[in-house]
Amino acid sequence: QEDLEADLFDEKDEVFVGFARVYSGMLRKGQEISVLGPKYNPKDPEQKLETAIITDLYMFMGRELVPLEVCPPGNIVGIRGLAGKVLRNGTLIEKGVRGINLAGTNLQTTPIVRVAVESSNPMEMNKLARGLRLLNQADPCVETYVEDTGEHILCTAGELHLERCLKDLKAVSYTHLTLPTN
Repeated sequence: QEDLEADLFDEKDEVFVGFARVYSGMLRKGQEISVLGPKYNPKDPEQKLETAIITDLYMFMGRELVPLEVCPPGNIVGIRGLAGKVLRNGTLIEKGVRGINLAGTNLQTTPIVRVAVESSNPMEMNKLARGLRLLNQADPCVETYVEDTGEHILCTAGELHLERCLKDLKAVSYTHLTLPTN
């Protein structure tokens, strides 16, 4: 059981699937694209610009990912091939084409719920820290940081969002809440 759990958290088995809405154009498996980071400025087009190749496309069907070859505009799609290219958000455009940076617009609100989380087993704090890093990367409405006191802080958009985030963290390590100290 423990060996199976240890293998479950092996980083080399992780797969990053980006979650995107196609506003215009078509996305194709194998397509080379440009990724505009949130701080991309068209005055300096070579800065904050990455190139990526779409290795896989997926349609979300409940909990399942259905592989696609092509995705037309107006759809929500899962994209593989963006690992290391997108941290929280970005704008994908056809390579060689100038585009508008949608990633720089601030569409989310500031997190309002702040709690300290800790692992119920102190020997597994590294799993909790890794889970918080993954959550911070995957959810643009989450903020995580470590206080000077060593407390791991999780900030979310509300109580329901906090509940969902804690459920995701429990897949990495067992956590319980403590009140933040101010």
